Amino acid sequence: AGGDVASMSGSPDQARNAVNGMLDALIPAILQLRSMDAPVIAGVKGAAAGAGLSLALMADLVVAEENARFLIAYNGIGTVPDCGGTWFLPHKIGSARATEMMMLGRTLSAIEAKQLGLVTEVSSEAKFEEVLAATVHRVANGPTRAFGAFRRLVDDAHGSPLKVHLEAERQAFLTATETADFAEGVSAFLAKRPAFFSGR
Repeated sequence: AGGDVASMSGSPDQARNAVNGMLDALIPAILQLRSMDAPVIAGVKGAAAGAGLSLALMADLVVAEENARFLIAYNGIGTVPDCGGTWFLPHKIGSARATEMMMLGRTLSAIEAKQLGLVTEVSSEAKFEEVLAATVHRVANGPTRAFGAFRRLVDDAHGSPLKVHLEAERQAFLTATETADFAEGVSAFLAKRPAFFSGR
């Protein structure tokens, strides 16, 4: 799942307050998870959309049920990803594929996500908990401190520090809340209808 879009409806100030409230809680958690020594493993059932996708991307390893779906979803409400989505996604699948997901609203199946490198393991619904537990067990019995150091080294190799990028995402998201496209996107999402964006 993703963020609570209904909380972003109303005036731009109400949307900004809702977004800031959510990000004030999530950004420190993301930074803490990315800096700790232990590996982070995500299990995905159903849709990983919006912030849910960003949080799955934040994990070192992802185990997904075969019916899981991965989508940016922010394009549907006229804004940019947050929670590190614009940092993690291009680093995992490249900027061209990340752009395709954002601009074309492409949804990936679990198999497609695995082929692109977003998912480590795809499991049937019946075996999901078993596969997830086996993955956790295998990683937990490895050199977890070395795994944490490896993650930090890889993150540092990307150039832009995650902390700086998370704040840049926040500002871009907040700027988008002031647009007519954002108001239309949220309204359309809540009404379960297609959005009609005007570029304003």
